[in-house]
Amino acid sequence: MTDGTLPNGAMSELFVAIADYCNGLGIKGPGMLRFDGPSKLKCKLNATGEKQENLPPYSCLIESGGWPVGVIDPYGGVVSPINGWTEDKLIVAFNAGTIDASSEGDNDG
Repeated sequence: MTDGTLPNGAMSELFVAIADYCNGLGIKGPGMLRFDGPSKLKCKLNATGEKQENLPPYSCLIESGGWPVGVIDPYGGVVSPINGWTEDKLIVAFNAGTIDASSEGDNDG
């Protein structure tokens, strides 16, 4: 992951994938948002400009099996290899989950 120095004001690819996932499910802030992520991940997103519940502003805590996998913000973050997760695997999971979440609303019955 990066150390907050992404070039040209770019955003973390994982943070964008998480934001797209939330958007696909209709999850909106502000506030402390808790939601089930893809692949049985549990997520807590601080969608405010202030630290809440020990989570920095605009940061997302991702957990797997009760263990912290990472804390992600728009500029990067930290991912640990808990249960085999890597940054790339998380990006794929959230992007795949985004497709599933977005398509749920497209069913007209």
